[in-house]
Amino acid sequence: MILLAILLGLLHAVPASAELASLFGTGPVSQAMGGVAVVQGQANPYQAYSAPAALGYLRRVELSLGALYLDPHLKPFGTLVISSNGTLAEFRESGVLPGGGNTLGFALPLGKVRPLTLGGAFYIPFSSLVRVSGSPVDYPFYPLYTDLSRNFSFVVGAGYEFVDGWALGLNVRSTTKSKASYLLRTDSTVNYSATAVEARSESRLSYSILYDNARRHKDGSPWTAGFMYRGHAGMETKLSADVTAFVPVQGVLVSLPAYTPAEWVLMGSLQPLEWWKLSGEVARVEWSKFTSPYGSGNINSYVITNSPANFHDITVFRFGMQQQFPVEGKLVRKISYREGYQFHPTPVPDQNSDSNFVDSTRHMFSAGLGLGFVSPWEEKDTLDLDLFFQYNLLNKRSIAKNSSRNVGAPGYEAGGNILIFGGAASVKF
Repeated sequence: MILLAILLGLLHAVPASAELASLFGTGPVSQAMGGVAVVQGQANPYQAYSAPAALGYLRRVELSLGALYLDPHLKPFGTLVISSNGTLAEFRESGVLPGGGNTLGFALPLGKVRPLTLGGAFYIPFSSLVRVSGSPVDYPFYPLYTDLSRNFSFVVGAGYEFVDGWALGLNVRSTTKSKASYLLRTDSTVNYSATAVEARSESRLSYSILYDNARRHKDGSPWTAGFMYRGHAGMETKLSADVTAFVPVQGVLVSLPAYTPAEWVLMGSLQPLEWWKLSGEVARVEWSKFTSPYGSGNINSYVITNSPANFHDITVFRFGMQQQFPVEGKLVRKISYREGYQFHPTPVPDQNSDSNFVDSTRHMFSAGLGLGFVSPWEEKDTLDLDLFFQYNLLNKRSIAKNSSRNVGAPGYEAGGNILIFGGAASVKF
C-alpha cells in the first residue's frame, strides 16, 4: 500500500483543465473585446483558433508577434481537514501561479483570386512547469486555472471563401508529448522505479462557417454571422510500473493532466455606425464530459477506478465593442478603442462532500487600444499595435462540508480576481 501511494503520488499531476484561449479569448483584439471570435470586416491570424473560416477572407500574408501576462489573486483556504481521521493542514496559497508567454500568429494565403489560407496561433510560455507530483485527489485547488499560463499550446487551421461572403474553415490543436523517468528508491534489497513511457496528445477536429454580408453585397448592411464547433482537446499520460521488491509489483496507471471541453458557438458582428462595431456570441460548453483528472488502471490485481467529476455544461456569453477612427498623422493612421464583457458561469457543482474542485462564476471586463502606424512597404497598409487588459472577477463562493470528517472541513471560501494584460504587433506583406 505504501508503494501504491508513491506511484499514485507520481501520477497525480495537478491539471490545467482548459486552455487560455478557451477561457479568455485569443489574440489582442479578441481579448480586448470579451473574448469574441469575429469583428465585422476584420480578420486576423488568431482566428485560426476561434473562427478559422475567417482566414478565408485574408488575401495577404500576415504575421503577428506579442506577449501576455497572467496575475492571479485567488483566495487560499486556511486550516482544513485533509484526511478521514480528522488531520488538519494549512492551505495558505490558491495554487494558481502567475506567468506569461509569447504569442505568435500567422496567415498564409495559397492562391490569388480565391486563396486557401493557412493559419496558426501559438502560445509559448516564458517558463514551463512539469508537475511530477501534486496534491492528493481530494485537496482543494482551482482546476480551471492551475498552471494555466505555463502550458505550451498551439492550433493550426485553414479557411476558404468558396462563394463571395461565405467561408468554411477547420482547425486542429493539441498538446505536446512528454517522456520522463522517476527513481523512487534504490538499495541492495529493494528497487522502486516507475517510468512514464507514453504521453499521447488527444485532439478533435474543429470547424466553422461564416457569412459576411458586406463581402457578398458591396452596398449592403455590414454584418457577419457564423457558427463554430470547437472539439475537445486534452492529454492522456500512461505510467508503467515495474517494481522489484519482496513482492514484485507491475501495472499501468492512466491520467488526464490537461483537458479543454468542446464548445458549440453562435457568433455575430455588425457595424451600425460608420466607426462603431458590435460583436457578440453565445457558447455552450460541454464540461459534463470531464472526468476526474486522477489516475485509473491496475497495480497487480488491485484495480483503480476514476471517479466522475460531476461537472455540468454551461452557457457562456461574450460581448465586445470597437470604435475605430482615421487619423491624418505622419506616423499614426488609425486609432481603435475596444471594450468587452464575458459571463462565464462555473461548471463545478457544490463541493459539500470529499471532492474539492474549487471554482466560482467569473465576470470578465476588458479594454484595449489599437494603433495603426504608417507602413514602409505599402501606403494603404498599416503596421498594427494592439494592447489589451482584462479584469476577471470570480464571485465569492462559500463551501460548507456535510461532515466534520469530509476532506476540506469545516469549509472555505473561493473567489478573487485574475488580471491579464498584453499586446501584439502585426504586419502584412
